[in-house]
Amino acid sequence: MSSFNHALSGFGTAALAQQKRQQAEIEGARANKLIAGMTRDEAIERVQNGTMPNFADPYAKGLVEGNAGQAYGERLVLGIQDQIAAGKIDLSSREPGTNIEDILTKAANDELQNMPQWFQASKHAMAGFQKRVEGARDALMKAQMEQRQARFNREMEGVAFDQFNKMFDASAGQPPEAVQQKLRGVYLDIGNNTFLRNDQLDQQLMNVLRNRAADPNSVETVVHALGVDRVGRDGEKVPALGQNPRFAADVQQIRDIARNTLTRKYDDTVEQQAVANVKSAMERQDGSLWTMGNATYKNPYDRASPDRSVSLDKVKEKAVNDWLTWSQQTAESRRESPDNRFEREWSVLTANNIANPVWKEMLSGPPKAFANPQALTNPATRQAAIAAGEQFMRMNERNHPYVKNTLGLDKNTLDYYQVYDAARQQLGKTPDEALDMAAAAIRTPDNENDLAVRAQRAKDVEAKVKSMDFSTSFWSYLPFVNSDAKNAGAVQKRVLDVATLYTRIPGMSLDDAVKTAVETVQKRSTYINGHVVTDNGWLPPKQFTGNIEAALGDFHKQYGASNNVAKATDLSIEPMGGGVFRIIDAATEGGRPLYAKDAKGNVVPATITMPMLLGMQKQKDNADAAARMDAQIKTRDAAVEVEKERLRGTPDRLLSPAKREEKAALPNKPNEPLRLAPVGAIATPRSVTEAVPPKAFEDLFKKLLNPGNPRTGGR
Repeated sequence: MSSFNHALSGFGTAALAQQKRQQAEIEGARANKLIAGMTRDEAIERVQNGTMPNFADPYAKGLVEGNAGQAYGERLVLGIQDQIAAGKIDLSSREPGTNIEDILTKAANDELQNMPQWFQASKHAMAGFQKRVEGARDALMKAQMEQRQARFNREMEGVAFDQFNKMFDASAGQPPEAVQQKLRGVYLDIGNNTFLRNDQLDQQLMNVLRNRAADPNSVETVVHALGVDRVGRDGEKVPALGQNPRFAADVQQIRDIARNTLTRKYDDTVEQQAVANVKSAMERQDGSLWTMGNATYKNPYDRASPDRSVSLDKVKEKAVNDWLTWSQQTAESRRESPDNRFEREWSVLTANNIANPVWKEMLSGPPKAFANPQALTNPATRQAAIAAGEQFMRMNERNHPYVKNTLGLDKNTLDYYQVYDAARQQLGKTPDEALDMAAAAIRTPDNENDLAVRAQRAKDVEAKVKSMDFSTSFWSYLPFVNSDAKNAGAVQKRVLDVATLYTRIPGMSLDDAVKTAVETVQKRSTYINGHVVTDNGWLPPKQFTGNIEAALGDFHKQYGASNNVAKATDLSIEPMGGGVFRIIDAATEGGRPLYAKDAKGNVVPATITMPMLLGMQKQKDNADAAARMDAQIKTRDAAVEVEKERLRGTPDRLLSPAKREEKAALPNKPNEPLRLAPVGAIATPRSVTEAVPPKAFEDLFKKLLNPGNPRTGGR
């Protein structure tokens, strides 16, 4: 019985064990199924709100809690990785609080504070949490170490890069030997202080050379540096970059860049010199700019196509812009008045026949504005227009051809200002009246009737001018012209053009239009050997006429016989435009063109150019200046001689010690006895009488020498 009971008891125990195993397997399967169907966030949510199933089996319970612990760890790790990716955590930084281990520890403690107490007490949960965090920590610490090392290397490479750059800044323009010495010294110094390997230093030097090869100020130094061998920090020889196979492609690229840079630099240098030459010619105002032309040269750095040309127009434009900018800055820095700046620019620009875009813009504005009649009612617009009109008058009076031809004003603008000028100076109108007249003269009539009236007035004035008797009445309008002028037709046409414009002025009669036009033409004309020259050039009439006549005299001496011209007074000129005047035989009808020979001996039309006239005037001005200087020197020398004579004739006793020395040093006059030089402070008299002081001086000396002696006037 006892054996049966024992067997029955054993069977019950085995059955219970079997039941427990089966229950454990069931719960283990349930746990794995739960884990497989649950996301990280769901696992954390179940822990936080207490809905995680409670398994009786310790193993199943441990699986679920361990998985939840890993979920917490995964969330923590991913959060840190997201911060790293967003730049909120810099693994390469060495600043306090940036060690990844410290960051993980703090984050883990923060995460633990958010876990339920029962979960914190679970060894399976904490083991899962710790396993995930520690696994990430090792990887993150390794990454931080690598990134910190990389950052250190970058910083050291940056130091090397900066040091090489500084060396190049200090080496610009130095000879190759100096570059070699500096580069070797910097290379060794950087290697000793940055712990960079030679190949790292070479790479940074290559980076600097690549950047500097395009710099015109460093390109020569770059070329020198490619051939410099160096010594490493351990004393090993480092070959030149140009000989290192590793950098063969880089070196070739740098050499190509350097060649292109040297090519551009050479071209720029030539252009800069050309600009400087133009500016120098501008400032000399001697007419040499007029004789300049395009230039050609060869660029030694461009092997493919070395031939180059320099465009005078391009260089001239840059030189003028540079000079005008300098003039503006000078006026601002010196706080010059507008008149001072204008006079400086006027002197240079007119002498060189160069337009000022600022003046052109200033003068072009009013005629464009007054195309709309309403603009005349605007006080500010009228004031600006009057200022422009008055300025035009001053400019036109000083150099009409420059204003008419060089500034590039269109015909409508020139007509406007010609009417304004005539109204002010010849008709005596006020600025406001002249403004209204000028605006009306250029405005297109609004209707057919006004157009017809304007056309009829033009026909009437043409008939009046053409019907004038050239032998009497026409020349009575031009008293400055002899009645034997050969080109009366050209003068007549010029008068007609101006008179036609003046007929557009409201209230202007035909007689007044012709008379005013003649006065206008007369102001701009000169009479040279039987020909009237209108718009006479870039010099005042007197200078223009004098230089033209001198040039014609020189021409006659050289080419008069070959051109069958009897005397110089038979020569005159005909304006061709652009500062060129054709030499003609004024004694023949219509003015026969004459010829000369150029530098190559070719027969060419004989001309006089403004550079020639300006050069002649410059020579005259220089001669006048030299004469004035000579006169000043003679006047000064005469004054010096007078002072010397005064010193010679003044007794030494009446001179100060300094004047006595000056007198003693004077050279002897011819046939004058030799004077002794002063010895110490004692002056040797030239005569006995000079050694005896007058009575007044004798009394003075006694008082000075014996102030307490009653017999000498002392106390």
